[in-house]
Amino acid sequence: MGRLKYLIFAASGAILLITVGVGLALPRPAAAQGVTPPQGERVDRQVLETLAATGSADFVIEMAEQADLSAAYAISDWNERGQYVVDTLKATAERSQKDAIGQLNRQGARFTSYFVSNVIVVRGGNQHALDAVQNLPGVARVRAPVVVRLEPVEELLRRAVEIKLPQAILAGTPTWGLTDTKAPDFWSAFGSQGQGIIVANIDSGVQYDHPALAGAYRCAGGVAIPYTACWKDATTTPSSTAPYDDNGHGTHTMGTMVGTDQLVSISSVGMAPGAKWIACKAFTGAGSGDDLDIIDCAQWLLAPGGSAANRPHVINNSWGGETTASESWFRPYVQAWRAAGMFPVFSAGNKGSGCTTLGSPADYPEGFAVAAHDSSRNIASFSSRGPITLGVMPYTKPNLSAPGVTILSSYVNYDFINNTYTNTWAELSGTSMSAPHVSGAVALLWSCNPGLVGQVDQTFQLLQNSAGITPAGSCGAPDSGGGNYTYGYGYLNVFQAGVGVCSDWHKTFLPLVMKNYGGSVPPNPVQNGGFESGQVAWDEVYTGNIGLILNTSFDLPLPPHGGSWLTWLGGVYDEVSSISQSVTIPVGRSILHYWFASGSEDVCEYDEFSISAGGNQLVSEWICSTNEANNWIHRTLDLTAYAGTTQTIRFMVSTDGSLNSNVFLDDISFETTTALSGSAVNGSPVPLPVDGSASERLKTSKQD
Repeated sequence: MGRLKYLIFAASGAILLITVGVGLALPRPAAAQGVTPPQGERVDRQVLETLAATGSADFVIEMAEQADLSAAYAISDWNERGQYVVDTLKATAERSQKDAIGQLNRQGARFTSYFVSNVIVVRGGNQHALDAVQNLPGVARVRAPVVVRLEPVEELLRRAVEIKLPQAILAGTPTWGLTDTKAPDFWSAFGSQGQGIIVANIDSGVQYDHPALAGAYRCAGGVAIPYTACWKDATTTPSSTAPYDDNGHGTHTMGTMVGTDQLVSISSVGMAPGAKWIACKAFTGAGSGDDLDIIDCAQWLLAPGGSAANRPHVINNSWGGETTASESWFRPYVQAWRAAGMFPVFSAGNKGSGCTTLGSPADYPEGFAVAAHDSSRNIASFSSRGPITLGVMPYTKPNLSAPGVTILSSYVNYDFINNTYTNTWAELSGTSMSAPHVSGAVALLWSCNPGLVGQVDQTFQLLQNSAGITPAGSCGAPDSGGGNYTYGYGYLNVFQAGVGVCSDWHKTFLPLVMKNYGGSVPPNPVQNGGFESGQVAWDEVYTGNIGLILNTSFDLPLPPHGGSWLTWLGGVYDEVSSISQSVTIPVGRSILHYWFASGSEDVCEYDEFSISAGGNQLVSEWICSTNEANNWIHRTLDLTAYAGTTQTIRFMVSTDGSLNSNVFLDDISFETTTALSGSAVNGSPVPLPVDGSASERLKTSKQD
């Protein structure tokens, strides 16, 4: 792409999103065999009219039988739960669609079978194809596609500024939306920025090489994951291999969820900059789409790349229908997501300021709908309101209010004529902008407390119970007293939500100021082995904002073995961290001594501690909950084989994408039969004792 031009745009209008989401703990969906309607009522009038006028029509065949996914909620393992949902949905679809598929094949129809809600999408079907399926016993109805849009509140107002990053981005200053929701306070208090969590959006795409997003793309370079597990373009066949955005909307919403910038060390636009993202494009550059592409995305998100293990934890939906009417077509998809443990977020819609302006799918009880307020915490004029009834009685919609006016985030300009993309920044307004604040908040909470992962009802309640107090609004409130129909249960406050559920293990620290000591490390005995001179003589490798060698001015999970300093390896997801020093091994029998402690939430075979000399790995062991050393223990390594040589001694920890593991080191020294003149590593450590009463404080995180 070459050198990127950075512009900033202001838009008082942003994309339309449909309204409402639910916040009460809901009964889990059970099997619904469905009632087959009389034959005369099975086909939507629009399908018949289109066939009569043009001779062909796209239509959706909805089967009566729906899968019973209730057992999924009792499955604790994330991968097993997702696979159970996929397998159950597939089995139901294969059984109930068999006759319809046979008839369509005999008619030579072009169609796609979807298991996610047990439907068959027919493209360009004729009257013969319709006649062949409409009277089958298992068919509930045949309907026309539903039009959905990403709509601006009003014409985008653009103003160019200097071709450079906005000063707020350069300075790393969090946007007003982040500070309003207390995201920076959450990062500081609990040490989590979304690590280990995957977010997704169904949108206009995402520009994968935008500097705010490139590093967070789950299939970024060097990762052994196929692009089909991270990106799908449902608007083209075949799908493009690299994520792109010819509208800008999806890039903006994703930036609010996870955006940061390579030029600054902290997030300035994204709620959960430590999370990874995947995306499915269902909307064109004009912001339009239909439910046929959204069905494709909804199913793909259950098993990206064909595996439920790749599915995201949170799905942001900043889109909606063209009317305020309640429509049930998307509800089975949301129910399937929830059964698989995925958190569904919807924007409340931009059809305010009147009451009862919410529409589907944000009015579903199973979805979390988000209204929009401005920096003065006044509800946005465009934000859709309740009440609405989908069922027997009204319930609180929207669920919460979040920042949605003049929201700065990543953006892309697409030049249709030249087919070029320019990465930029833009300020947009809409409930499309408020919804991703909640999506990012869920990523923070689930990262901070892995026990919340998949607990959608519990997270609904957590967000609502911790919300800030709002005005009463202008559209009333349910008799239950739960929130109101303008703001929902209150203002999003992710810090307050984290207070009750984020463990004391998860602490973060102010960035450590690293000194450049210059010169070469003396190739003598181990220098500064107790770390009492800070980073002197040691080379550190890490990805966070703080160093590995820390003193007691930080909130350490255990005191140093001696003095005031120690080394902390681990505590960050998907990281290889290490300290190393070049040392000349003394001639004679040379024994390396070091003090060691560890803590882990993980099982064995994922996180590893190793020691190497000159690139040769001499010690390798798993860091896991069954192999912890929760107090300081003394270890030795025989390095006699390296006597008389100069080697780089490296202590290293590698971690995967979930569950914290940590190693603590202190007081590294040599014992030799001759004068000390170096350090290296060899041999095996003394047996690692396991303390059955291990303190949980070592299962901690220094994520920044």
